[in-house]
Amino acid sequence: MRRRKRVKVDERKIGKGVRVKVGTVVSGEGAALTNIVIEQDASYWEVKLLSAGTVGVGLASAEATEFDALRFEEREKDEAKEQVGVSFRVAAKEADTKASESETTAKMKKQQHPVKVGDVVGVAFCQSDMPKLMFYLNGAPMPSCDVERLPFRRPCPGISVSDGASAQFVFSEDAFKYSPPKSKCSELIKATSVL
Repeated sequence: MRRRKRVKVDERKIGKGVRVKVGTVVSGEGAALTNIVIEQDASYWEVKLLSAGTVGVGLASAEATEFDALRFEEREKDEAKEQVGVSFRVAAKEADTKASESETTAKMKKQQHPVKVGDVVGVAFCQSDMPKLMFYLNGAPMPSCDVERLPFRRPCPGISVSDGASAQFVFSEDAFKYSPPKSKCSELIKATSVL
């Protein structure tokens, strides 16, 4: 039986300040894209938030090149030329001091979906009828973050990190913490040539 190629971070598509461990854990400053362009109709993957800071999750054009400046976050339609996604300020599970706790709490109140270390962001991408990117926090839908149209072709999953954050891609269905939200969504599969 032939083994599928593993989906992981593409070491050629990372910011200069980004560190990658075991092919899926991203830390430092900047963005990292995967070694896959999504070709399947409906896919799902997860991002586990490992440490406090700012984490962006989404899709970028396979042709993107500015990995130090690339940030996955909500933008106006005319601004989103190479990426679409959502950004989170990740709070530590337990604040070390009252000062950092109050600072984190103030930032979290401004954020529509408060997140903390250990939370899981699910990402579903369906492109059979009209491309749509959907986000889930610990299995619950976040419809206000959904992206209806992509401003580019050849989408790649990506993560951006800053302010000390780290996050881990989870691509294997066996390792998902939450079930894919739609029955037709499945783990990302790296396309192989039939020729």
